[in-house]
Amino acid sequence: MTTSYRTCRSGAHLRAIVFVVLLLPLSAFAQMSYSNWVYRNSTDTTVIRCWNDSSTTLMFAPGSMSGMMNMPDSIYCRIDVMPMDSLSVSHDSTFIGWYRMRIGSDSINFNMMNFSGMGGSNMMQFGKGIVCHLHWDSVAADSMYRHYHPTGIMVWNGNNWISLSNVSLSGNTISFTTSDAYSAVAFVGAPEKTTAVVDQGGTPSTFSLNQNFPNPFNPSTVISYQLRAVSRVTLKVYDILGNEVATLVNATQSAGIHSVEFSGSGLASGVYFYRLSTPDYVRTMRMILLK
Repeated sequence: MTTSYRTCRSGAHLRAIVFVVLLLPLSAFAQMSYSNWVYRNSTDTTVIRCWNDSSTTLMFAPGSMSGMMNMPDSIYCRIDVMPMDSLSVSHDSTFIGWYRMRIGSDSINFNMMNFSGMGGSNMMQFGKGIVCHLHWDSVAADSMYRHYHPTGIMVWNGNNWISLSNVSLSGNTISFTTSDAYSAVAFVGAPEKTTAVVDQGGTPSTFSLNQNFPNPFNPSTVISYQLRAVSRVTLKVYDILGNEVATLVNATQSAGIHSVEFSGSGLASGVYFYRLSTPDYVRTMRMILLK
């Protein structure tokens, strides 16, 4: 692990640029930029990694800043995955997570583009398309822990959320190319579909406990699980302090897929936990009652 320094000249001023902690070897075709500097005259593709999600990258092709007016000789770019409840501008219930992108002529002020809600500098255009790979993590990006999956991308243009077309979805990663950098990029999604069935034919190969659906819920939700063998089963619900609030199952059940409905009509909003216990399997999962 090494730290090196480089000085570049812009007009009559000298500026110290710090490159820190390259964790991966440099490839022949791209420089992995953990310092997040993009150089106007770079001959290689510059890859900027998200500071708190290494699966998210922005790729600036050589010449991205060529021909663009008022572009400095280098820009500082930073992208961060943000908590869903930190999104200050209006959005609907399909939003499941978002990234903030900031660009500046230095690493402190982000004077070229800084998400500030309504109005302000929220977009920046480049001479070549930026290749974006954005990863969505249900725990890190979605403060509500909803059991959703991403279906597309929307971006904030300073006044409205607009959809991006020609995006490619692979698992929880959405890829697209854009010549416009946006200060806020949001994942939109849809709830996962779970099969709420009881004792269907066929024998599962494993024991498992599924995420309740819907989640958050008000006032009812369905909890499903599967048993690979006849088992003594208990399924209980606890509050955040560990107090038992409900026993949903306490019986011997056959192998197969089972489900049970839980109503929180008499409970306060908050986080609850449900635990499935058998002689061969124990698992606890989290759910949210939101009234």
